[in-house]
Order: sequence, then structure tokens, then C-alpha cells
Amino acid sequence: MAAGEPGSVVVKDGVVWVADWDFARVVRIPAVGSGRPKTVFLRAKSHVAGVTSLAAGADHIWAADPDDRALVRIDPKTNHSKRYGFRYAPWGVAAADDGIWAVFRKNQ
Repeated sequence: MAAGEPGSVVVKDGVVWVADWDFARVVRIPAVGSGRPKTVFLRAKSHVAGVTSLAAGADHIWAADPDDRALVRIDPKTNHSKRYGFRYAPWGVAAADDGIWAVFRKNQ
């Protein structure tokens, strides 16, 4: 399965991660070779949720899901996701080895 409405893209350790604007999911594609894409479904509480931003750092892939008011951490080794809910909607995320940063939108 591929992203219905592809958005943000991140490349880390030979894997291309593509955000889906339509659904709470991220698609991982091997950067080299002919491996099949794999879909990582995020544990969204909102069914209209979509991913607006991706980042790679701190040993994980991070997804901003503003409709669900959550940041989601994806373990690239297991594809397991963990949701972190917030009062406001995160629209952007950046990451490095020593931390993550997010931009929140108050009015949504």
C-alpha cells in the first residue's frame, strides 16, 4: 500500500519514509532495491488524521499528526508506533540525535 496523498519525506538508514496527508499512516520504502513498501499505521484517535511532517532523529522516526493533536514516535526496527497527545495541534517536527522539536498551532 502506498501513501494516498504523499507529503513529507525523510530518508534514514537506507529507508525512505513518506507521510500520508489523508490518513494516520507512514509508508516505508527501501531506498535501494526492489523491496515492497510497508505501511506503518499510527495509533490515531481521530479517523480524519493525516501526517503533515516527518523527522528522523533520536533513533526514531517522528510524525506530526495535527488532526489527532499528537506526535507519533516510530521505531524503525519494529515499526511499532507510540502516540504522544497534546492540547494543541503539532504541525511540524524536527529531530536530531539529542532531541526533538515541534511547532504547535493553537487554533484548530
